Amino acid sequence: MSNRHPSNFWSHRSGAVITNFALLLPAILITSLAAIDYSWTITHKDVYQEAADIAALAAAKELTLSDSKRENVNDIAKAI
Repeated sequence: MSNRHPSNFWSHRSGAVITNFALLLPAILITSLAAIDYSWTITHKDVYQEAADIAALAAAKELTLSDSKRENVNDIAKAI
């Protein structure tokens, strides 16, 4: 027979690990997902920055052309 007695119920700590894990799991998941989201944002920021740089260079090149019009600059920037 087991040595467990109803009066010793609150003094047993055999389920403490699973309880602590269950309480900490949401914090661990939120921290992990935040790290993944941050790395995804940083990765895609470079892609968007490169596209903005290319559009700015194309618009500047259009401005340097002798027969350029202001209307063409916006169209070229939007097209790229």
